[in-house]
Amino acid sequence: MIGGRVRTFSELSEKEILALAISLEEEHGRIYADYADGLQENFPASAKVFTEMAHEEHEHRRWLIDLYREKFGDHIPLIRAQDVKGFVRHEPLWMVRPLGLDKVRKQAEAIEYETRIFYERAMERTTDASMRKLLGDLRPPSASTSASPSSSARPTSRPTRPRRRPRPSGACSSCRSSSPASPA
Repeated sequence: MIGGRVRTFSELSEKEILALAISLEEEHGRIYADYADGLQENFPASAKVFTEMAHEEHEHRRWLIDLYREKFGDHIPLIRAQDVKGFVRHEPLWMVRPLGLDKVRKQAEAIEYETRIFYERAMERTTDASMRKLLGDLRPPSASTSASPSSSARPTSRPTRPRRRPRPSGACSSCRSSSPASPA
């Protein structure tokens, strides 16, 4: 809640939208890292993919923080998905052991879909060119090109992403390496 009540997305300022994006990327990175940990024993290839996805989300968070500091200063208000109407509450699969690969994949796809919708709506609500560019760069591609591996024992690609989200210009050199990518 923001100011004691749940707000609608349309009520958020650009500053709050950027703070929410930072929070979402951090949460998703942590969820993917927990998936990786839970899948490591039985599905090491999928665990590796989720580890890569977690690193990608953390890098996105860093880019968002850099832009936030440039635009609004060092204090980033805590705004979470549960503070804004319309966000889906995800079942905490990452806390259950052993993790089921199919459930994890489906939830990761739902998270990526929600993220894509968030970034599309955020771009519509912002007027600052540098913010619009970064939000657009971080928007996951649509799921229409998604290709999930048929065998849960031997995934050959990222569980949820058909291609990697583009890197914003000025990204660090270690972020420019290519690795499997993601759906919506």
